[in-house]
Amino acid sequence: GAAAPNSRIRLACIGLGGQGTSNMRAFLTDERVQVVAICDVDGKHREAAGAIAKLSGADLMRDFREVLARTDVDAVLNATPDHWHSNIAIAAAKAGKDLYSEKPLAASIAEGRAICRAVEQNKRVLQCGTWRRSGLKVRMACELVRNRYIGELKEIEIGVPGKFAVR
Repeated sequence: GAAAPNSRIRLACIGLGGQGTSNMRAFLTDERVQVVAICDVDGKHREAAGAIAKLSGADLMRDFREVLARTDVDAVLNATPDHWHSNIAIAAAKAGKDLYSEKPLAASIAEGRAICRAVEQNKRVLQCGTWRRSGLKVRMACELVRNRYIGELKEIEIGVPGKFAVR
């Protein structure tokens, strides 16, 4: 019942600070994913993530363009600082890589549209997400709403914690 080696997604992780390493650890627990490359401009992050993923040498890179040039990479995890998300998303799509990117995906509507165009034109898959929406509590709340256990829904208020909170 295990995933066959040739059906596993070969993932490169770009940006291995706190969130990137956390995301990578989650992917490492999924037998359908094989982490094949690590990329971070910070040597300490790069080496630490490489040790966790049991990678070294040529599989540890500083420049994301080297990752995107690899033919053994199917998909990319992008957890770089926010101002790099759109650049890497567009480059990944153009390089024929599918992509999971941390939020925010773009800094402007124009950047967001450019990403969408690159993904559509190159027939790629893109997911931008926050783990918060996948958590058990949120999933349970959605089920309660969908199945009308809380009655008729009249208003939804969504917020983001911290200084950028929007309501």
